[in-house]
Amino acid sequence: MPRSGFKGGLRCYKLGRLITDREFFGHPDPSYKQTLNLLFGEIYLNHVPVTTNKTDFDRDSIQWKEINNIMFNKLKPYINELLGREIEEPTDEDKNRVKEAKQIVAELLKLKKREIKGVAGIEGNAFGQKPSEIKGLNNNIHFSEGKNHKPKTPPPPNSVGKRKRLKGFMDWDIRPIDEKIRSIIEVSKNRNKLLVINNIFPGCKAAKTNQLYLIETAALQLTLPEGDEKVTPQEYLKNFDELYSFFCENLDKVKEGLMKKKKR
Repeated sequence: MPRSGFKGGLRCYKLGRLITDREFFGHPDPSYKQTLNLLFGEIYLNHVPVTTNKTDFDRDSIQWKEINNIMFNKLKPYINELLGREIEEPTDEDKNRVKEAKQIVAELLKLKKREIKGVAGIEGNAFGQKPSEIKGLNNNIHFSEGKNHKPKTPPPPNSVGKRKRLKGFMDWDIRPIDEKIRSIIEVSKNRNKLLVINNIFPGCKAAKTNQLYLIETAALQLTLPEGDEKVTPQEYLKNFDELYSFFCENLDKVKEGLMKKKKR
């Protein structure tokens, strides 16, 4: 396997439940060649029966045999392409930059939580966001500390979009995936989330995996809506601009604080 530990293959679902992952539908898997780890995706097979314990599809069923044949043919050109490629692993320097950027973003999120006092953020119950006001005006909104975290006052009538409540960020990794993808969020079977930064994305290469690029990538993913949350492109860009500008404004302060911790 590659040093990054990335395991390719398709994730197969039935009625929203992950049944199997790392599926290659009859093609050789990464044990044959590591570049096959670059094949990944999701497929929903609601019509295919599963085993009693729901840990696999019934591979003796007619439905599985049909889909296996269809997917074998669909995947063949991609498999052939990957068999002819060489994998580009991230360098140790890249991995160290990702580790440092993750620590910085974790501290920035803590600082953001303290600033907004739970009013708005990255996850949880969403409330309308009041449009930006002139800097210096007191526009803090305080919420009760009850279990449901309901606001004492409703969202302002001129609120724009939704914002999610801040949370501690997920783990990070850097490894090669599809060249056209900057980053993805992977979700494991136990619902743990992982930010995967693509080291072969052209932007990553051009930026030489610098710190600001990594922090911007995190902000892009943190601002994405989750579940059935509805956010317009304009609202998404506004929320990203706000979060990323906060990160940049407080970057030096956070880096200084981390340096002091290391010296203790």
